[in-house]
Amino acid sequence: MAEKESIPASVGHSERPAYLAARKIRDQHGLGSGPIADLHGLIGLVSPGADVAILDMPEGMGGMVATDPVRAKTVIGVATTSVPERQRSSLGHELGHIVFADYEAGLRHDPSERTPQEMRADTFARHLLAPLQGVVAFLEDLRAVPGQLTLRHVSSVVHHFQVSPAIALIQMQACGWIATAQKTDWWGETAKGLALRFGWIGDYRAMAAESQTPRPPQRLIENATEAYIRNLISVQGLAALSGVDPERQLQELEESGIRPETIEVAWADLDAFGPA
Repeated sequence: MAEKESIPASVGHSERPAYLAARKIRDQHGLGSGPIADLHGLIGLVSPGADVAILDMPEGMGGMVATDPVRAKTVIGVATTSVPERQRSSLGHELGHIVFADYEAGLRHDPSERTPQEMRADTFARHLLAPLQGVVAFLEDLRAVPGQLTLRHVSSVVHHFQVSPAIALIQMQACGWIATAQKTDWWGETAKGLALRFGWIGDYRAMAAESQTPRPPQRLIENATEAYIRNLISVQGLAALSGVDPERQLQELEESGIRPETIEVAWADLDAFGPA
């Protein structure tokens, strides 16, 4: 009963499972209520059989979960994008599908279809990325006053938690720090616009550059590098998987002291066979 009583009143009955699941993950992994710096790493901790790939995807496709039940391996694939906060939301959303095992039911989740599973994954991502307790603590650190917030405060929350203005506004209203009218007035704001206006555009551009870069699954590259060391694949093959130029790949490997093993060849002693 204590757990139920600790749920904020603003968290409706329908979103409580997602709220509790997000809070449980934060508690289990010692994340507190601050921003999550490494979502890729967290996914690997929450689901040890899961890996993450950043891929060029068709327009309108934000992410997907693919699983191999025989090998107990799962890959979360999210789209490259110039909108970094969208990619973080997609990662949180797809992790939500894993947490609630939506993919095990054979569901083909299309984010454009607002099914209960899709809405639950969205809610999970929101509470995971910008927890209510964290938003309150951050605003208190800014010495903000409930009901007297400005667009600068919204910008600060977006920047701190690396979330979209929509997520920030929903959480700020749920905490009782802004009214519905303010949320409505600010709903059309974008993270890039806030970054330009309030001076953190350099950080935003850096995040955007990273979110536009394809990233293969870590375990795939780890296994491929081991294969390169054992002379099972070429540097060209490793470079193709990593998405880099072979010359750059070879240079990075050489600089790090990673080289193929020397193959010992046992040559036959022809004299041992006598005259031809």
